[in-house]
Amino acid sequence: MDTSAGEAPAPFNAATERTPEGLRQAVAEEFHKLIESGLERSAAAAQALVDVNRRFAEGRRQPSAAPPAPAMEPAAAPAPLPEAPGRWPTEQEQLAAMGFCDKERNAELLDRYNGRVLRVVNVLA
Repeated sequence: MDTSAGEAPAPFNAATERTPEGLRQAVAEEFHKLIESGLERSAAAAQALVDVNRRFAEGRRQPSAAPPAPAMEPAAAPAPLPEAPGRWPTEQEQLAAMGFCDKERNAELLDRYNGRVLRVVNVLA
């Protein structure tokens, strides 16, 4: 499979990537594509997580191709979360931008992993 640098990433697939297993599968597929393109394994793993979470966040902001059911409103970008003073504000902002908006859960994981966003994303994804 040819994975050139100019190739556009696959769009967010709400049907599969919304579940934990779907996210794992999407990250695994992205990881294998990056490995095939010649990226080193640890860099490919980190980039795969970032790419899939970016697609997830962008997919939540984009309206779906099919019109929503009458009772549903179009998906909107996550609203900015109120800051918890002194509890990882920069890291919380990064996680919210990726679509992880549960501030209390994020803070708990950031405390556990000493502010390492990539480790928190691994747990959340």
